Amino acid sequence: MPQPPSLRPTALVTGATRGLGKEIARQLVSDHSVIIGGRSHTAVEATMVELGASKGFVADLAIEDEVGAAASAIEAIDLLVHCAGVLAPIGVPVREAWRHVMEVNVLAAVQLTELLLPLLRLSAGRIVFINSGAGLRAMGTDGYSASKFALTSYADALRQLEAPRVRVISVHPGRIDTDMQRELQSRAGHVYRPEEYMTVASVARSVRHMIDAPDDVACEALTIRPRTAPTA
Repeated sequence: MPQPPSLRPTALVTGATRGLGKEIARQLVSDHSVIIGGRSHTAVEATMVELGASKGFVADLAIEDEVGAAASAIEAIDLLVHCAGVLAPIGVPVREAWRHVMEVNVLAAVQLTELLLPLLRLSAGRIVFINSGAGLRAMGTDGYSASKFALTSYADALRQLEAPRVRVISVHPGRIDTDMQRELQSRAGHVYRPEEYMTVASVARSVRHMIDAPDDVACEALTIRPRTAPTA
């Protein structure tokens, strides 16, 4: 029998209004009280209606005060999924490009984690960092891969510090069929062939498998690649 909403564990998913974040939220709503994270009030509210979620977390992750204000409204949490992320902007000075990608991909995730850690300790919760293959193997010089390496480092250190009470999971997907991947391939001048990429549903199911691991198991990291395409 399904649990009533008041007894369900609470999950916050950032970047939940599109792509992989939205699919992870979709797969959690059946047995979690899901908080939909996004930058736009309109997008968050539309996703809440579509998925049947009851709460939103609206903040521009590049703005420290907005993250802090949104986090202060959370009273209990069992699962934090960091799925928001950006590519480095183009056509701007290099320091500005690196600063933006680091702010969103690293500093926002660190800030939000640190703000919610007291609640996650109380619930013996889980933290999932949706990282990238670029967080394990250096790619490019635009700051994106560097941001993902930094996120890997933070997650690894946090896992050691918080074990065994809070479990920290890093997920390193290869190429997924998302708007971000389409933009990335367009920038590179490549022809986009969706069949060469993983679907968001497949990756979200893999993430859910890690989340649902038994309490006596510590799932620490997952690397996932398309079966039919070169590794990336």
